Amino acid sequence: MKDVIDLPWQTQVVFVSGYLGYAIAYAGRRAAHSNLDAAAIILTFGAIALGFLAIPSDFFWKTLFKAKKETQQLSLLIDFAKVGLGLSTTIIASVFWRRKLRVAINKRLSKWADHNEDGLSTGWSSIIQEPKMNFSTLVVTKKNGEIYESYPLGRFENWPNGACVLGTDGSVGLYVTSITAIDGSVTHLSKTEDSDGFLMTFIPKEEISEVDLRRKLKTQNN
Repeated sequence: MKDVIDLPWQTQVVFVSGYLGYAIAYAGRRAAHSNLDAAAIILTFGAIALGFLAIPSDFFWKTLFKAKKETQQLSLLIDFAKVGLGLSTTIIASVFWRRKLRVAINKRLSKWADHNEDGLSTGWSSIIQEPKMNFSTLVVTKKNGEIYESYPLGRFENWPNGACVLGTDGSVGLYVTSITAIDGSVTHLSKTEDSDGFLMTFIPKEEISEVDLRRKLKTQNN
């Protein structure tokens, strides 16, 4: 850690900006990345901040501040401006990459290279990371034969943790509305919310045999 602190502040800004960009752009998608993958992406986003830091100071104090000469106070202000522009632009770029650009480029590359690989390590990751889907029904079948259902998910959208939790490890958290026992009997739960709070059920990956999700595109009318 001391080695990082001892680096020039410009280098620290590049690494911090790059890491913020990486964390935002690939939130929930980093598990399959090697150290080399992470370093390359961090440096790529960090290059955005580096571009602002590389702008000559006289561009700022002559063009923007209309100053006749650069003072120590003005130099410090310019440095802060460069850092602020670098950080904010990197964050905006990472959000744009996550929401728009990544999907468009992957589709284009898939067509050119004739493949369907999306860069994620499992099919489960591909399903839960799809940003254009709204889930309406969630059904979890446990290995012991019990079935837990949450419907309609839209009812729980503004509850703690959202309508459901789909863990990257395969675990599931849901507000259960009905349970089908091994003998086929169905129990409907009406007290997922009461004066004591909200009742969410967590099911570890090891107990799950199947997960069924009914979903539709967000652009479709409900």
